[in-house]
Parts: sequence; structure tokens; C-alpha cells
Amino acid sequence: MQTILIDAGARRWTLRVVLVGLLAAAIVALAATADAQDHPKPPHWFWGHGADAYVGAAVTAIDDNGDDVGSGVVGADGRWSLTVQPEDASRAKLRISTTNETRETDLMDVLPGGFDIAGLSITDFDLVDSAMIEDDSETLTLQIRARVYPSSEDPRIPFRSIEFNLRVNGVDQELNDQPTQRTIRPNHASGRWYSSNLFDLGDGFEARIIACKQPDGGVRFGVRVSGRDDIIPRLNLLPASRTSTNWASSNEVDIQKPSEDTNVSRAGRGDTNCRYGK
Repeated sequence: MQTILIDAGARRWTLRVVLVGLLAAAIVALAATADAQDHPKPPHWFWGHGADAYVGAAVTAIDDNGDDVGSGVVGADGRWSLTVQPEDASRAKLRISTTNETRETDLMDVLPGGFDIAGLSITDFDLVDSAMIEDDSETLTLQIRARVYPSSEDPRIPFRSIEFNLRVNGVDQELNDQPTQRTIRPNHASGRWYSSNLFDLGDGFEARIIACKQPDGGVRFGVRVSGRDDIIPRLNLLPASRTSTNWASSNEVDIQKPSEDTNVSRAGRGDTNCRYGK
């Protein structure tokens, strides 16, 4: 009986593979029809697995000219996917990037309706020297993270303190062992903007989290970069009613590298209600 069950399972798996292959062939056939009718070509779908050590990392498709032509994120199960339009590139390499390392594949053909049944393994990505990667980007995308600090982790931090962190490209920054440098405490005066320790985000990007406690106990927060205007995200408030010690996130904002501009807009000058601007 066990042998029969195994054989049935094998047949079902084979049938799935055949069906996927037929689907891929149908997509290619549809692509040819679309071409003939001057319609947009279907994209090439790249996907992979085994990237459990890179959960939350960005996956980017790079063309021959070094331009980004597709992007995705490694999910909690170590899988990822992205699409590349044949109109955007005929060949592309894939890059997985974290704050600690970068891995890349070789250049691969981008085919209309392309699909690899087996997918890509993390072993198909070679470790590369991040310093050798040309990056002309002038901005960095990040989110501000906030939570009610769990006092059990450090009894020196008063109950109801608010802790902050930054998330860059979906990856949380490693926290130092000085939570006092990134917390707003209940005894902090309201209506005044405080700044955290400096976060070195690499490649010349640096930022501080700024936060202000409102009279009702809620806390607003933003980002400060030297020589740049303060950025206050649209989702910028941890309300006083918040009791969960789980992290909450702002929407994504872009920061630029520090500059020497002194005529910048700073948050809440002389404003007791934690508003912002000059």
C-alpha cells in the first residue's frame, strides 16, 4: 500500500511539472501572438528559493547598463520573485543586497513570457565586493520603527518609554547596546524635538531619528540628515493609547546624503504641539 501511495504522489508531481511546462509554453505562444498584433510582450518571471538567511532583503534586476529593471523582496519563507519587461532589457543579472553583503548572478536572457520551473537557488548568487558595485543613487529609502519599550529587557528604561529604530530596504538596522540613545521617556518634556544617536547607513548616508512628545503623551517622529530638511513621514505618530511592545512602522521616505546647506527646515522650532517646519 505504501508503494502505491508513493507512486501516486510521484505521478501527481510529474503532472504538476507537465502542467507548469504547458503553461509556460502557452505564455510564450501568447507572446508571439501579442508581437504579431503589436501588443506589449509578457514579462519574464524570475523567482528563487533557499534565501532564508536573507529574509527582508531587496532583490534587484540589473541590465547591461547597470540600471534597475525590476525588484522584489525575500519573503519569510526564503522565496522571492520579480518580473522584467523584455522592452526594458534583453539581459539582466539579479542582485540580493543586505547591509552586510551583496550577492549577484551572471547575466541571464530576458525572454517574453520566460519562466524557469526550477527557480534560482541562493547558491546561484555569488558573493561580490560591495565596494566594486557602482551606485549612482542619491537617495536611500527607509522607514522609522517605533514601539513601547519592554522594560523587562532593561530595568533602567522606565515603563512607557518609546524606542526607535530604522529599517533600510526592508532590513532593520542592528541596534546598539545603548537604548537610552534612541528612546523617548515619560519624563521627557513635551513640545520639544529630541534626536537619537547617529545611524551610519553606509555609502555616505547618515541619519538621526527625531521625536517629540505631545501633551497627550503621543509621540511624533521623523528623520534628520545634516544639511538637509527634516523629513516627517505621513505615518508619523505613535499614539498615547499604544501599549503593544511590537514594532510599528512609518511609511517609506527617501533621504539624501549629508550636505553643507545651513538654510534647512527643522522640525517644530518653538512649537509646543509637535508640528514641524520653520
